[in-house]
Amino acid sequence: MPFGRQKFLILGMTLIFLGVQLRFVESFVLTPKASQFVETKMQNSGLMQGSRLDAYLPRTSIIAARKTVTPPRWIGLALISVGAVLVLHGVTLDKD
Repeated sequence: MPFGRQKFLILGMTLIFLGVQLRFVESFVLTPKASQFVETKMQNSGLMQGSRLDAYLPRTSIIAARKTVTPPRWIGLALISVGAVLVLHGVTLDKD
């Protein structure tokens, strides 16, 4: 299945909207179930010990079972930039 004009436009617009959302939102609070899932996956993989993920997924106590994810500000701009390039590429492709 070829990756045509419509797929470039859809993917680009999705990345632009996701990037804008990440620029407007400062942090995300996960549900207790999602927090537990992230905690078990990060402990099993060994990524939580002394890595940079500690800054984005801080450890919480038993009382506060929800994790807060704070994405870096540059991720939103990066997604908007890549999305804009994909949209422009999709616009310049020939119509199928």
